[in-house]
Amino acid sequence: MHDLLVTNALILTMNGTRRIIENGFLAIKHDKIVDIGSMTKLSQKAEKVIDGKGKLVMPGLINAHSHGADVLLRGGLSQDRGLYDWLHNVLYPGMQAYTLDDVKIGTTLFIDEAIRSGITTIVENEDFPSIENHRILLNTFKKSGMRAIFGRMFNDLPTPPMLSDYYHLIKSKSPNVKHVEGDLVEDTKNAMNEIEVLMREYNSAESMVQVWPSPFGPEWCTKEGLQASFELARKRETGITMHLSETQMSQRLFGVSATEYLNSINCLDPRLLVAHCIWLNDRDIRLLKENDVKIAHQPSANMYLADGIAPIPKMLAAGITIGLGTDDANANDSVSIFNEMRVASLIHKGNTQDPKCITSEQVLEMATVNGAKAIGMENSIGTLEVGKQADLIILNLNLPHLRPIHHIPSVLSYQTRGGTEVETVIVNGKILMYDKKLTWLTESEEEKLLKDAQKSSIQIRDRANLELPENYSVRKTFFT
Repeated sequence: MHDLLVTNALILTMNGTRRIIENGFLAIKHDKIVDIGSMTKLSQKAEKVIDGKGKLVMPGLINAHSHGADVLLRGGLSQDRGLYDWLHNVLYPGMQAYTLDDVKIGTTLFIDEAIRSGITTIVENEDFPSIENHRILLNTFKKSGMRAIFGRMFNDLPTPPMLSDYYHLIKSKSPNVKHVEGDLVEDTKNAMNEIEVLMREYNSAESMVQVWPSPFGPEWCTKEGLQASFELARKRETGITMHLSETQMSQRLFGVSATEYLNSINCLDPRLLVAHCIWLNDRDIRLLKENDVKIAHQPSANMYLADGIAPIPKMLAAGITIGLGTDDANANDSVSIFNEMRVASLIHKGNTQDPKCITSEQVLEMATVNGAKAIGMENSIGTLEVGKQADLIILNLNLPHLRPIHHIPSVLSYQTRGGTEVETVIVNGKILMYDKKLTWLTESEEEKLLKDAQKSSIQIRDRANLELPENYSVRKTFFT
């Protein structure tokens, strides 16, 4: 007797042969997929059966890079700004104004949206002022049932003098904002100690949440901090994640690219997952491939902040493993990997003027099987195969914008919206959403969450004195 059975469905396995099963079934026992195939071969019953007629069953989507708790700073507080304007006049002052309750509310809202859009695994990165903030974030993920990797970020390098005047100029454009005084710099030893404390508390073979070291990037971290992060990741057998080449700053600081600098200090490693990778040259791409470094691509956020367009077609041609991420929830402002699939499918065609530089099949792989490889979990998630963890989503195909259907990767990349089609989400064999109703939040709790999120965002805005456009703004009380 199976625990759960999905029947009569179109099943996209994403296995080695990319098998698609028409009129198929998938069986779950405890947390694993125990059988999958054509309905003609179904022999066992189950305690719960989901009829998949007219639906698509596929692997859960993987968000390989995000800053989800930042979601309370969207809605019109972050728009139309470049990276450093956004960092110093919105993100830093806003995040410093968060209370412990805000961390829980923001993280819960982010998870709610992620699950509703079919995301089952997330790499979340944050650097709140205290370890209690991070425990709240991790415990919120645990409560939801999602699979999560928490990259505990840190900066341990003071702002170089050559950049101080520039940052001061950026801040002067928003003089009323309560800017963060000084540098958000941690002592290297203290940062590493906290990361290891969290690892001891949360990392275990059966845990759905894991903690990784996450130095912000080579421009913000000392050589000692970067190398200590790799040593800790090897010691604790985890991955490590950071930002890489989001800007061209490294050339001015090091005289070489950020990738070449990391290579010179022995900080390129198969455990490493790097985000952005916009300003790479051909040598950088070769170094990343030689060291089996994994990439998280965030096309929407890179455009939102006008950072540039990553050379993804070149990286694909080099054979580098690439996943997709949504990045900051207030620099996108969507938590949808389906949205990133569409953007990634289109932006590189326009940028290179080559319609075949990236295909819908490759983008689908980024969201599933290659996303799993990017976070070192390809043996347990990313495909629907017997023995793997039961992480899957069920989409309703009986919708006007999904017809006609001929080629599944094309439909998923170009026609799918995420929140509209995703009906059921299963993670580790547990149903987190069924028929669009969450199982870890009641309807009344979700309704309260939306009101609380609006209220918290207003209070954060007021505490940090963040700017709001004069036109089209909604009064404070309307949604509360």
